Amino acid sequence: ITGQIEAGRLHLAGDDVVIDDSANPDPDGALDPGEEVTFYPRLLNIGEITAEDVMMTLSSDSPLLSITSAARAYGTIHPAETSDGEGFLAKLDSSAQEGMNITLQGVVQIAGKTNLDTITYPIIIGITDIGEKQRTAKPVLLCPSFISGSATILLTLSTGNTIDLTLYDVTGRIVQRLVSDEMLKTGSHTFALQTELSAGVYFLALSAGEHRERLKIIKLKD
Repeated sequence: ITGQIEAGRLHLAGDDVVIDDSANPDPDGALDPGEEVTFYPRLLNIGEITAEDVMMTLSSDSPLLSITSAARAYGTIHPAETSDGEGFLAKLDSSAQEGMNITLQGVVQIAGKTNLDTITYPIIIGITDIGEKQRTAKPVLLCPSFISGSATILLTLSTGNTIDLTLYDVTGRIVQRLVSDEMLKTGSHTFALQTELSAGVYFLALSAGEHRERLKIIKLKD
């Protein structure tokens, strides 16, 4: 997910997109060729103030995907909360191929004012869990999106690799270096985040060979 809507202490970001294909003969939570689905692109308020009267208009970069819904309401989103909105109806052409990449593009309005930034949501046709497809080749990094006390990070490696795992604050300052260019073996590894973090937004950056990944973590107020 890329892009964010920010104005002062108001800060919305894309979190995930839920695909509801339950009306189809073989529902699996994925976007399959020829299906009519409902998209729920999730918005996350990582700012300090409440976003009111939130609306989104959704489009796609593929001519094979038709989105028939107009702007949809997301209501009020309080800090550290998410909203999936009312959902967007869409249909994928039967000529689409499994494994094809499609990007959804959401333009957000807050209290009737259009923000110029666009939030994008990547989708792979026929794939329920993008991370599962990459599991055998790439590291899998799991951590909670929201923490209020101690938190555990889980890193699973399909092959041994040189790992750097670092926690940064929003200014780019290093807050905690969990692993520093260390060779880790195949398997699962756990790491603990320091408990004295101040409330706010942090980013967990993973470097594993040529693989780069960054996850957002929100520390809630105690």
